[in-house]
Amino acid sequence: MLYASVSRGYKSGSTPVNAANIATQNRPARQEQLTAYEVGTKLGLAGQRMHLNLAAFYYDYRDKQLAVYFADPIYTTLLRLDNIPKSRAYGLDGDLSIDVTDSLNLSVAATWLKTEIQGYVGINAAGQPFDFDGFAFPYSPKFSGAATITYDAPVGDRLGIRAILNGRYQSKTGSTIEDFEPLQIKGYGILNARLGLYSQDRKWDVSIWGKNITDTYYWMSAATNANAAVRFPGRSPSYGVTAKFNF
Repeated sequence: MLYASVSRGYKSGSTPVNAANIATQNRPARQEQLTAYEVGTKLGLAGQRMHLNLAAFYYDYRDKQLAVYFADPIYTTLLRLDNIPKSRAYGLDGDLSIDVTDSLNLSVAATWLKTEIQGYVGINAAGQPFDFDGFAFPYSPKFSGAATITYDAPVGDRLGIRAILNGRYQSKTGSTIEDFEPLQIKGYGILNARLGLYSQDRKWDVSIWGKNITDTYYWMSAATNANAAVRFPGRSPSYGVTAKFNF
C-alpha cells in the first residue's frame, strides 16, 4: 500500500502554572496549529512473513507552544510557556517485523528527526536577547530506535515459553531551546529482558523480568532556574516477577 496525507490539527491555548515571580510570567500561550504532510508505504513481503512500513513526514507549526526563558529582575531568568511563531519538523520513520521462524520474531524501528525554530528572538539563560533561528526543539533527538527479539513456542501440549529481549537507543538532545552543554541529555541505550511460562489455554502466565539490565546511567530531563541546575536520572536496574490469572 502506498499513501499520502495532509492533515491539520490544533492544540488549545494554555495558561501555565509556574512558580511565578511577576504576573507577566503567567501570560497565556495562544492556540498552536500543526499542518502535517506525510507519504509512505506499508508492505507485506516474503509471503507475509515480513512487514515493512516506511514514511517521510513534514510538520509545519504555527505558534508552537514551548517552554522558554523569561527575563526576571530578581532571578535573572525564569521559565514560562510561550508561542514560537514559526517552526518545523521533518524526517523519516520506519519499522520492520520479520517472522524468522514460526516461533522467532525480530522487529526493529527507527526515526530520524530534524526540528527547527524559525525566526524567533527570545531570551537566553543569561537574561539577554538571543536569536534562536535554526535551533532545535527540546527533547527531540535526531535519531531514536528500538529492537525486539521474541521467542514464543509450545512446551508439550499444555505449556508455552516466551522469551523477549528488547532495547532502545536515542541520540543526544537538548532540554531547552538554547544549546547549553550542561543541560544536554546525552545519548543512551537501555536493554530489557523477560522470560515467561504460560498455559496454552491462556488461563495463567508467570514471568520474570529485568529493566535496564546493563545498569545504564542516563538522564531523563534537565532544567535550570535562577542559579540552580538540576538533572533527573532515569530508572536504575530493576527486577521482578509477574503472575497473571484469567477467570
